[in-house]
Amino acid sequence: MLLIDGKATAASIRSELAGEVARLSPKAGRKPGLTVILVGDDPASATYVRNKERASREVGIQSEVLRLPPTASQLELHTNSGTLKGRDSVTRMLLQLPLLAGLVRRPCLDRLAPEPDLDGSTSGSLGQPSVGPAALTHCAPARLT
Repeated sequence: MLLIDGKATAASIRSELAGEVARLSPKAGRKPGLTVILVGDDPASATYVRNKERASREVGIQSEVLRLPPTASQLELHTNSGTLKGRDSVTRMLLQLPLLAGLVRRPCLDRLAPEPDLDGSTSGSLGQPSVGPAALTHCAPARLT
């Protein structure tokens, strides 16, 4: 039986990533940035997003969370996610799922631009592996290929 120390492995990976971020950031002229859109106050989603923020900080990635209230409408979510497009600080973004009842998932995801879509959840991102290699392999489409 092989015993794997998950915490040590994660620390090693984060250390390696921190070195890569430090090496590549000057070439890009900025640090990479992750923006997460979080709608509502679901405890599991809040924990997941907090962990993303912490992991980002540990490797030198700027982290931002756009928090929308549980009362946010489809239009408010679309408007807020649309304001993130083209912002220099947004290298990658994702919409934290699941969404609250009443919000329709596909139109919300498709408001994100395919290029910064970290999860590969937009319609444009999902089709990318079938038409050619992407600059960044997203986790969801990578599982499909």
